[in-house]
Amino acid sequence: MAPAVFADLSILVERFEVGPGHGLAEFKEAWQQMEFGRIFSTQKLAGRVPGTDETHEEYIVLLLRAATAHLCPKRYPQFEHRLGGIFLVWMLHATQPLEPKVPVRVDAVDWANLEALARECEQRQQDAREDLRERARCDEGETRGEEQLALDARREREISRPEDLGLRRPSGQPRPPPR
Repeated sequence: MAPAVFADLSILVERFEVGPGHGLAEFKEAWQQMEFGRIFSTQKLAGRVPGTDETHEEYIVLLLRAATAHLCPKRYPQFEHRLGGIFLVWMLHATQPLEPKVPVRVDAVDWANLEALARECEQRQQDAREDLRERARCDEGETRGEEQLALDARREREISRPEDLGLRRPSGQPRPPPR
């Protein structure tokens, strides 16, 4: 792929990372602002140097592989960046122009990165719920009901497990113990 395509993937995730919110809605907004759906046309416009005779499916596989690189905690320690990475993978998969959709292929390292991100999401959700409860207790003038706490907690939750995004465990990978 052309360096510009890699750069566009990174720019999108970085815009999300430094943005004011970190939900899927904010990611979609950044996606739309960059008109990112056009990424699929880069195969013929500037995607491959030199041009190759790969199929559209093979090019989408390359895009998805480049996107999964944004899930690596050693390369991208910021949680918000890796969250943007999973949103990038999901949006590329969801908006690809092929039917049936090209599956997201993950190897054991990618799967471990996804599970680490899922654990971090769960911990952050738990911390956010505890913060909300504490704020509700400290709020003397305004009492927040359990309904509002549940709504706030739901807003904090975007993903909890890789399987929730339609990603499948690589063959031979053992299932984690139930929580």
